[in-house]
Amino acid sequence: MSLPPEIRLQIYHWVHLMNPIREKAPSPGYPTPEIKRCVQRPVDGICDGICGHDHDPRTDVCRTETPMLCPNRPLCGLPSSLLRASRQICREARLIPFERNEFVFVTWFTSGLWAASAAVAGVLVPWQREAMRYARIEVMARDLQEEASLRAWKALSETWTGLRGLRVKIAMAGAGSDAGPESGLGDAAEAWVLRGGLADMEALERLEVELDVPTWDNGRKMAWCVALGRCLRERGSRSQVACTETVEEDDEAKGQVGG
Repeated sequence: MSLPPEIRLQIYHWVHLMNPIREKAPSPGYPTPEIKRCVQRPVDGICDGICGHDHDPRTDVCRTETPMLCPNRPLCGLPSSLLRASRQICREARLIPFERNEFVFVTWFTSGLWAASAAVAGVLVPWQREAMRYARIEVMARDLQEEASLRAWKALSETWTGLRGLRVKIAMAGAGSDAGPESGLGDAAEAWVLRGGLADMEALERLEVELDVPTWDNGRKMAWCVALGRCLRERGSRSQVACTETVEEDDEAKGQVGG
């Protein structure tokens, strides 16, 4: 403990990176979801930004140079033996996993929304929930429309008071191809903000939304995200919304990652 605080913190960070969290099956033979690295890029290099600069009147979208959320955040922990070594070490190191990790909640048997709700609200204690900074979650279209799901979003949003970056993948395979951005799914964006409490994440700086809708072109996806960003601004949120798409491994290998 005689080392300077800066060096101690760096050591804690190294220990954190050396201890990746290993996925374990709940019971023998029970399948577990595979958590993969997810690299994304803006759809056509465009995002809806509150502090954007070059405005495109044709799409009502602001072009910005804001970088994408980092896809390489760790999913690691700290050994309990380190945290039990002394109270000072525990105070100095215990927040690191929550501030540095990207917590991932995928759709597996059920929506990632319910996995996040169970883990964040049901397992973590208040100081751990407040220390979370980054998350990635997969949800279904109905999670932005059904009352039970919106209540779960509301509780989760009120819990994630310290979250700064959120990546959301919305699967809307059941949506009709003629659904416009200002009706139907546009209403879902408004419901997510108002009844789902998305604007309650006061610390949220960046929201990246991937719309998995096979029948939608990029223009329609961007229009939906613009509607979402507009609803957030009307509720006083400072979050910047980006419409994104997943980069395939082949494209990533060729260096075609935007953002």
